[in-house]
Amino acid sequence: MHEGNKTGVSMVGNKRAVLAVIGAIILGAIGSGLWEMIAKPGLSSLGRLFLTLVTFGSESARNNAYADAALDPTAIPSLVLLLQFSAIPFYALIFGAFPKQ
Repeated sequence: MHEGNKTGVSMVGNKRAVLAVIGAIILGAIGSGLWEMIAKPGLSSLGRLFLTLVTFGSESARNNAYADAALDPTAIPSLVLLLQFSAIPFYALIFGAFPKQ
């Protein structure tokens, strides 16, 4: 160990860490560019094709999915509670039809 390096960390370790960080940034930039040029357009096309198949080509059914996604989500918890409470009679019928043995 050198006299000037009292911390015990070698300069080679610092240089390798810096090179690893720079390499990771470069690799990420290349991967992001490849995603934007190759994978993203193909997956977008497949997504549109799948949506067309699921909705049987209906434009209103396709737009309905986006309209539902744009609704205000604050009413959803109360709607879930309402559905659960309204299902209580059905739960009673199901559990009453299958008594414990």
